[in-house]
Amino acid sequence: MIKRMIAIGMVALITAGCGHVGEESREPLAVEPLEKPVEKQPEVVAKKVEETPKEPEKLPISDFAKETAVKFFKETDGVKDASIEVKGDRIILNFAAAINDDAHAKSLGDSFIRTLSSNVDGSSPTKDYYGELFDGYHVEVYAKNEAGATVMEGFKTKQNKSVATTSWTAKKTVQPAPAPATSTATEPVANNSDGFLMSGENGFLAEDVIVGLGDSKQNLDDVIKFAVANNREELAAMILEGRAIVAQKGTPITLLEQGVLSGKIKIKDSGAIGWVPAEYLSETK
Repeated sequence: MIKRMIAIGMVALITAGCGHVGEESREPLAVEPLEKPVEKQPEVVAKKVEETPKEPEKLPISDFAKETAVKFFKETDGVKDASIEVKGDRIILNFAAAINDDAHAKSLGDSFIRTLSSNVDGSSPTKDYYGELFDGYHVEVYAKNEAGATVMEGFKTKQNKSVATTSWTAKKTVQPAPAPATSTATEPVANNSDGFLMSGENGFLAEDVIVGLGDSKQNLDDVIKFAVANNREELAAMILEGRAIVAQKGTPITLLEQGVLSGKIKIKDSGAIGWVPAEYLSETK
């Protein structure tokens, strides 16, 4: 009897519990509203504007600055006369002095450049830098001896800042290319050795010479024209413009093309290609 009552009570409890659970299950579940996703705005990337390098400013060179520089330079021991000329972006320095040797001529030319720089912008040139003035100008230097003969020439372009890039050439050893003679004969490229330097062979320059650069022979023709006319300014301009270079005796070369009176060469050290008169080509150093 007791077991039966317990069983009936348990059934009642279970039934009541199930009914309670059922009622709760009928209540709607609370659903939290979803937040609207924030749209990601595209990033605005600033377009990088490449700036074009500016041409170095050409500092004005007053007559007073030139006169003062000449005055100071002429006080240098051995200097007899000096002058400064400005043509566009070219500064031309001429001086005459009692010159002992090539090193002395080069030293005087270097001093003249520095003297002008100091008198124009007041700066003090350093061992490796001539000053801001020559960032905007090419410079040419012509050194003459007491007899009036040019014995040293110096050139530096405004693109090259270092003093070490100044090209100094002893005029007494530089032999500009001679004018071509009229000839219709087909001759091999001549040289100063017993044999001939043929196309494709390696050789050397027999003397110091001005090389007309480029695949075309036009620059060599211009070198010859200006050399015959003794037009030093135009020869200097060709060097500054990169149309010609001064190559030293013994420079290793490869003969690329034979001509009647000239040859197309490649300078082995620099890779520069240009033309020289045939007589400046040699098999031996």
